[in-house]
Amino acid sequence: MEKAGEHELDKVDSALFSNKLFIMPVHLRVDDVELLEMSTQLGRLVTQWPFLPVVDVATYGLEKVHDAWQDRHSEIWVSEIGLRLTLDREDDSIRIHSHNMGHVCSALYIELRQAFEDFGKSVRETLTNMAPELKKHPYWGPWFRGEVKTPWRDWKEE
Repeated sequence: MEKAGEHELDKVDSALFSNKLFIMPVHLRVDDVELLEMSTQLGRLVTQWPFLPVVDVATYGLEKVHDAWQDRHSEIWVSEIGLRLTLDREDDSIRIHSHNMGHVCSALYIELRQAFEDFGKSVRETLTNMAPELKKHPYWGPWFRGEVKTPWRDWKEE
């Protein structure tokens, strides 16, 4: 990010955080299964990680893991790469199915939730170290300050 302070990120349209800002390579590996692996390109397998908006991955991903636990099922659509993940609660675990790659794996809910919380914390710390004004954003500020799980919805763990 080049001279973040000059862009007045505390005044940027909130929708841009979910789909246009802070695009970085992201991978999701559970139990040695890569779930965001790229598919084929010109007949050969591409194994690079997709470039995704990390703020969206951190917040939306955590919310969907929580929803799978509460509602027994949720889905994550990664439209940037045309990928769909389904998350299903099974006892104390979440079963994850990457439809495009055909991969299936499971993780303990508590560990999966903690991984997304840790990822979100890392994203917050990295971005606010580079651009402290993010903490002042009217919509995203509470998330960048670590006060809420997502700007649109907060919940207490049971």
